[in-house]
Amino acid sequence: MYLSPKGEICSFGATFIDARTNVVADFPDVNDKVVIIWVTDPFIPNDNVSFAANVPAELREKLTQALVDLASTEDGITLLKNGGYSIQGLEVVDDTFYDDFRVYLEASGVDPTTLFK
Repeated sequence: MYLSPKGEICSFGATFIDARTNVVADFPDVNDKVVIIWVTDPFIPNDNVSFAANVPAELREKLTQALVDLASTEDGITLLKNGGYSIQGLEVVDDTFYDDFRVYLEASGVDPTTLFK
């Protein structure tokens, strides 16, 4: 349990990043008192670039190459990091990249096609 100097209590937390780095200015002892007890394997895909099925293959290839080229420059990486997404880089993957995620998704019983209806 963490009791901040302001009297705020945190007995448990779960985040997709180490949230302590975002609050260390307000809670200087947070890294000493809040311990990370478990980190999952990085099987959950983060942001991706996807195309609608009707986008022609030639246009997909051109757009993909343009994004990869952007991410290969220092200015491009700065833009991606500071553009609201904190993207560290881009890489081209095929659909099998999502296979591990599909296993966990199926095990969860969640049907993503029904989430926003």
